[in-house]
Amino acid sequence: MKGTAAILDSMRRAIRKEGAVSEVRTGVRRWTWGHADLVVGEGLPHETVLDLMRACDAIVDHLSSLGPVGLVSLEAMSLGRAAISSYDVEMYPKVCPVIHFSHADASDVFRRVLEHPDELERGGSLGRRYVQELHDAQRVAARTVGIYEEAQRSRLR
Repeated sequence: MKGTAAILDSMRRAIRKEGAVSEVRTGVRRWTWGHADLVVGEGLPHETVLDLMRACDAIVDHLSSLGPVGLVSLEAMSLGRAAISSYDVEMYPKVCPVIHFSHADASDVFRRVLEHPDELERGGSLGRRYVQELHDAQRVAARTVGIYEEAQRSRLR
């Protein structure tokens, strides 16, 4: 569903060789290419996933036709990590700092961010700000209440 096999294949093509794979612990596999690692966690408790995310420079949400910026991307950005996803760019504001990729260009995007790690740093800091401004619980609640109150006023007219 998230496209793990396609993500791994894209990394192999970006780096142009096979990575050495190891099972770090139950549910966590790591592919290593020397200068880059791809860590895949499956079936793990949420806090364990967040710990893994904190140790990464970038988080790949999904390479699929799912469409939205997923919760994984939002959590990555809230941790100050760059998020990479195949989200539908037409659904989000231009300022959305999630690094977009598709099946067609995934290996090129991986190669680019590996060659320019400053892009990941910038994505992480912009992402943190983006989440604080647009996904802060207090702000979302206030917007929701405002929409509800406006709907109630419209109904009474």
